[in-house]
Amino acid sequence: MENIDFNVEYGDLQLGDFIDGGSFGDVYKAHWRTENKVIVVKKIRRFIKNAGNSNNEKANLNEIKNNKVLNHPNIITFYGVTKDSENRICMLFEFADCGSLYSFLHESNIKITLDGKLNWMSQIAKGMEYLHDQKKVHRDLKSKNLLLCNKYRTVKICDFGTIKELATVNTEGIGTIAYMAPEIWNEGGSYTERCDVFSFGIVFWEVMSGEKPFYDSQHMEPMALQRKINDGKRPNIDDIDKLKKFENLNYIKLLIQKCWDKEPLMRPTMRRLVTILGIQPRVYSKNPHLLLEIDRLRDICEEDFKFP
Repeated sequence: MENIDFNVEYGDLQLGDFIDGGSFGDVYKAHWRTENKVIVVKKIRRFIKNAGNSNNEKANLNEIKNNKVLNHPNIITFYGVTKDSENRICMLFEFADCGSLYSFLHESNIKITLDGKLNWMSQIAKGMEYLHDQKKVHRDLKSKNLLLCNKYRTVKICDFGTIKELATVNTEGIGTIAYMAPEIWNEGGSYTERCDVFSFGIVFWEVMSGEKPFYDSQHMEPMALQRKINDGKRPNIDDIDKLKKFENLNYIKLLIQKCWDKEPLMRPTMRRLVTILGIQPRVYSKNPHLLLEIDRLRDICEEDFKFP
């Protein structure tokens, strides 16, 4: 792996508990002695040239490149890169002490209010809006790639190995099938930021219902599920009605359904979602038409000025 700026001494790190592992490598909790902080170290598996690992290597180089330029409170902080004694690439990240959103929803007994759920979704939308403003798409937005910290109050987006520039030709099906937009699988298509909006809608449903996406189709083969999604299958929107203790949730159901619309251009932008989710839910409960009408004021630009 060439052209990498190794800005951290591996000897400054004290590896701790193993967190996770996969085809990409292994993730450890660690202590960064010189900075006196707990971090995460992602050790990349070593690649043998001409062994069919070019896509993995490309993804890791891509992740390093993208993490270096991303800076947002709802995106996990990237500290740098080093090499271990076995010459393995190691990426250093902020440690999210409350685990993933997936773990919170499906492996814990902690409860959260409706306002808390909507605040999480607002934070995710802000992080994704920032990413889209950088002309990049994530392509693998899911609850396992959303990390919690600050006593579960802050949610941060992670795992940027799948990022691509906007309008890149789609030559590969990247992502996790239950969260993937139908157009990602269309041969010769182009990625747009609206594929992330589809994934956002699935996560939104997951947060509101507390269920795993397509829990009723777990017996299906992945490709069969993908075909069903392409044909219009979505998680059961009425699962959200289990939260009857909350106010009228019809506006939330409508918003989720807009996010996962089969037609990409019918989905709201992340900018619009940030606006909608920044308003108290009772406003929409009393004025449901606002959900269709509200839009955020665009950024000021040259067209706003008329000079003599």
